[in-house]
Amino acid sequence: MSNNDKSVVSRLRKLISEGAYAPGERLGEVAVAEQLGVSRTPVRLAFRTLEQEGLLQQAGKRGFMVREFTQADVHCAVEVRGVLEGLAARHLAEQGLPPGVEKELNFWIQKEKS
Repeated sequence: MSNNDKSVVSRLRKLISEGAYAPGERLGEVAVAEQLGVSRTPVRLAFRTLEQEGLLQQAGKRGFMVREFTQADVHCAVEVRGVLEGLAARHLAEQGLPPGVEKELNFWIQKEKS
């Protein structure tokens, strides 16, 4: 994936997260390409990437729409995040910080104090 393709994915992801496209809104390649000032190819690739990430879903045979998240989806995501954060904390407690990370952390702590 080229930098231009990655840029289109990032820009679309940001627009979706900021609410520029409403949940359930259908997105057309041509309209999005014109809005972003790019050709249809990077938009098509971005749509596929964002579909894999769960932000877009197929809208029939052609096109995509912004995925609507239910309260259950959000609850599940928060639950998964809690489990992962707990696992990360346990891993850190059992194995400690790697030396480079500990050094950098101490640097920032000392910088904040001064």
